[in-house]
Amino acid sequence: MIRLACLALLMTAAPLAARDSLGVFDGWAAFRDASPKRCYAIAKPRGSKSQNAFASVATWPDRKVRGQVHFSLSRPAAEKAKVRYANHDLHREDV
Repeated sequence: MIRLACLALLMTAAPLAARDSLGVFDGWAAFRDASPKRCYAIAKPRGSKSQNAFASVATWPDRKVRGQVHFSLSRPAAEKAKVRYANHDLHREDV
């Protein structure tokens, strides 16, 4: 179910471009683009009903950028709001 939701999110959120699907792994969908050259993985939060929230990790070899992390929240955050994120057993709050 999470895999299908992730792929649906990718199809609606991604701009039209030529990309190679590398597969879905533990709820993350991985892709590769030829131009500009990049690889990235994207996933939506587990249990989220929002179509807008997602996280992605990308590598841009020609730009010498590795592990670029991007979070898109489901709604605008209030000023001074705490943002909570979790990755399996890792839980952390940022102020």
